[in-house]
Amino acid sequence: MSTSTQLISGAKTASASVTLYNNPYGGGDGQSTEAPAQTIISTPGTIKNLKIKLSVAPNGVGKKYDITLYKNGVASALTVSIEDAATTGTDLSDQIAVVVGDTISIEVKPTNTPTVAKVFWNFAFVPTTAGETILLSSSGGNAITNNRFLPVLCYGDSGTSEVNLQVVIPTPGTIKNLYIKVNTAPGGTNTFIFTVNNNTTGQSTVVTLTGSATTGNDISNTFSVVAGDLLSIKRTGTFL
Repeated sequence: MSTSTQLISGAKTASASVTLYNNPYGGGDGQSTEAPAQTIISTPGTIKNLKIKLSVAPNGVGKKYDITLYKNGVASALTVSIEDAATTGTDLSDQIAVVVGDTISIEVKPTNTPTVAKVFWNFAFVPTTAGETILLSSSGGNAITNNRFLPVLCYGDSGTSEVNLQVVIPTPGTIKNLYIKVNTAPGGTNTFIFTVNNNTTGQSTVVTLTGSATTGNDISNTFSVVAGDLLSIKRTGTFL
């Protein structure tokens, strides 16, 4: 099998005055700090070919947007500046290597109050292991109560209705390497339990966070999927 290339894209309306950070896959709510926008890499590979399009130009000498891919909280070499009357830009020369557990996000930084624009981005992920794919997701909303569902792909507020957050699998394969990161630890003896559901049924791929833990993974358990299966993540736990 030849090594496949996965295209990852997203979009978000920029601020003319505040730097915002975004989930690379989909965009989500722009964050004023980088950590809440991070998503986790679950298989090693290379990220390259960053392409940007604005809905309208910055419109003015010295007015611009800088769009940069962050890795582990630090700006990477992959960056595009779009200035004045331009609406598109690319970085086809730089690339970065990522390994399991790395985090990535997209920074959109305005300079000199450019015209507010929607920023569209796209970049390529080339896996080290042929045929592997990364599912990048993050969630917002209130997830500090029991029995809430989260997306496995893109951005979506957590919710109590699983059907609204399920993702359709388009091709047969194997689901593995679940990585979880939360902004607020359970605390004390509390636990957060994240279970991957397939067609509403919990699978063996589970991550449990206890006490002060904010990250965890399950790299041991796997399960098979077929085209048409519906995936989601269920969050349960104990709350004192």
